[in-house]
Amino acid sequence: MSAQNKHNLGIAHGIIDQVKHAYGVEGSHLEEEGAFDKLAEWIVKEVTACPSLDTGYFHITSLHRDDIKHEYPKEYHHLIDRLSDKQMREFASKLADAFCSCCYWESLKSITEETLEDDMERFYRVGI
Repeated sequence: MSAQNKHNLGIAHGIIDQVKHAYGVEGSHLEEEGAFDKLAEWIVKEVTACPSLDTGYFHITSLHRDDIKHEYPKEYHHLIDRLSDKQMREFASKLADAFCSCCYWESLKSITEETLEDDMERFYRVGI
């Protein structure tokens, strides 16, 4: 499975977890039979196979518990492992908000200018 599909599968599981919680079906026989895992895999397969679902958005990052562990000594890793998926989603949301408020727009502008500058140099060099 590709890294993108693993990422999409994580998103699908996150959505399904929210639905399970909202409708009170956590721990039901459907969960025991693996129905939600099969549903998540089907969602990823269908979204990947359907180009009409392309929204024009590109993912710039994701968050994994290992990312957090990278920043802390091993004696804290057991605490990080105990973070629930809900806590991780809240953490990711706060991290996204922080990124957007402090450096997203500045980085977007700088990288855009850098990218266009490289393209313009090629454009003039080749004489297109």
